[in-house]
Formats: sequence, structure tokens, C-alpha cells
Amino acid sequence: MQQTNYTKIFAIVAWVALMAVSCWATAESLRLLLPSIPYVFIWVITIIFFVIASIGSKLIVDSLNSNIMLENRTGKLWGGIVIMLIFWVIFSLPTNTHTFFYRSAVRDVVTKDLSRTKEDLKSLGSKEYVARMMFTAWDSKEKRINSYLTNLTQEAQNPAMEGIGPRFETILKKIEVELGTKIQRVKPRTNNHKGWNEVVDNYTNYVNSTMEQQKLTDAQKFVNVLDNETKKEVNANIRNITTMQRKVANMDKLDTKVIESSSKVLSQSYALIDRYNQFLGKPDNKSIYQSKVSKTDRMLSVIDVWKDYFKGEYKGRGFIFWLILSMLVDIAGFIMFDIAFRKKGI
Repeated sequence: MQQTNYTKIFAIVAWVALMAVSCWATAESLRLLLPSIPYVFIWVITIIFFVIASIGSKLIVDSLNSNIMLENRTGKLWGGIVIMLIFWVIFSLPTNTHTFFYRSAVRDVVTKDLSRTKEDLKSLGSKEYVARMMFTAWDSKEKRINSYLTNLTQEAQNPAMEGIGPRFETILKKIEVELGTKIQRVKPRTNNHKGWNEVVDNYTNYVNSTMEQQKLTDAQKFVNVLDNETKKEVNANIRNITTMQRKVANMDKLDTKVIESSSKVLSQSYALIDRYNQFLGKPDNKSIYQSKVSKTDRMLSVIDVWKDYFKGEYKGRGFIFWLILSMLVDIAGFIMFDIAFRKKGI
């Protein structure tokens, strides 16, 4: 009898200890995701949810234990499964994994994020670089579009399939992608070479006119990049990033306030860069800035971290290790709960 009591006491203490670890990890994740909610409220919610998940695990264990008397065994089994899915698989496990992974990887992520963004801001602040990228981009774009226009003429006059056919339409769609605008379709007045050539000329004039207008728009943006206000904004963002780089480098341990401040600085810089992204000449970075949400900011969100994981963003960063660790902590807690409150057999 005494041995049983000691076992129960140990199991309760172990369950409370494991619950504390799990609830801390969950609370930290939710605090990053929902900073406006008081931390004490988050703790209360996480403790209640962990207790409910523990009860759910015990319902499953009891329903599978044929040595005890239990009413509605099947109902309790399914009830326990539903509880575990809601309060553990959907809530506790993802948030715990996020906290462990975030604390292991965020410093490296924010360091690289700050460094890349700062270099792109410096490029944006260079008159010579921006001009070179603009002219290079337009030269390449014009060559592609002119090649497509030549293909339109050739396709309309193709002896094997003269006229306006499916391949003609395919070429038009490629031009639309280059221009980033819809081209109004034109029907030939006559179904002969004269009518087809008129259609080609109509498309060619429209495309050339649109290109010229877009070049004028880009030229105005180029002027805006060079104006004093924009330069001041670029330089201010560079200074802010430099300050955050220094603070990140000087962290003895993870400082969430420094990470959150870095995230705000990066979000401001992302928005600025996105306004003039076409001048950077770095297509790999274009999609990064278009979102206007920094990689660091995404690390603060349990939802975004899991989305990025499934997209393959965190290969080689040990995400699976932290997932397994989170599972082991919670499962060990559930086992201790079952031992502490185990029903006596028949």
C-alpha cells in the first residue's frame, strides 16, 4: 500500500512538472502570436487545456483497459480521441514545437534577414546601381516582347496554318505576362493575309505604346528613388537595421523584445523595398518583399512557422527534432496522469 502511495505521489509530481514545461512552451508561442492578450490569461488557458488533454488521454487508456469496469466504453474511447485531437494535436503540440524551434532558430533567421535587407537597401540607395538595373531589365524585357511580336507575324503567315489560331493566342498570353496587363482581343475584318496583318499591326502598336508608357512610369519611379525624401527613408532604414544588428549580436541569451523590434524594423524596410523592387535586379528576393511580412515576423507566428515548414523552408534546421521532443514531453505527462489516477482492476 505504501509503495502504491509513493508511486502515485511521484506520478502526480512528474505530471505537474511536465505540465509546467508544456504549458510554458504553449504560453510562449501564444504570447508571440497574440501579444495583446495578458500573459496570465494565456497561462490559465494553457493549463486548463493541458488538464483536459490529460483527461482525454486517460479516457482512451481506460476504454482500452479490459481489466476495469467502465460504462459506455466505446463512447469514452471516441470522446478521448476527439479531446486529444482538439486540445493536443491541434493546440498544444503545434505551439510547443513552435516555441522550441523558434528559440533554436530565430537568432540565425533574424541575423540573415537583417543582413540581406540591409544589402538590398544599400543597392536601392545607389544611383548607378538602380540605373543599371532599370536599363538592363528593360533591355531584356523589350527583347523578349519584340521576339514575341515577330512570332505573331510569323504565326499569322504560317503556310501550314495561316490566320489567327491557338498558337497565336498562346503568344499573346506570353506578351500579357510580360506587360502585366490584359490585351483586348481584335477580330480580323477579312479572313485573308490583309486582315491578319491588320490584326498583327493593331497588337504591335498597342504593345509598343504600352511599353513606352510603362517605361515612362518606371522612369518616374527612378526619379523618386533618387529624390531626397526617399534617400532619407532608405538611409533611416539602414541605420535602424544596423542598430538591430548590433543588439542581436550582443544578446547573451534570446531577448524576445530585440527580436520583435527587429521584426518591426524589417517590416518597414520590406515595404520600402517593395515599392522599388524592379530596380534591384534580384528576382529571387522579389517574392520575399512582395509579402511585406519579414521572415523574422513569420517566425513569431506558430501558424506561419508550420506553413513554412510544409513548404520546405526549414530543411536542415532540426524542426522534426523539436516536434519529437514536444511529443515526448506531452506523452510522458499523459502517462504520469494515467498512473496517478489509474482505476483499480476487477
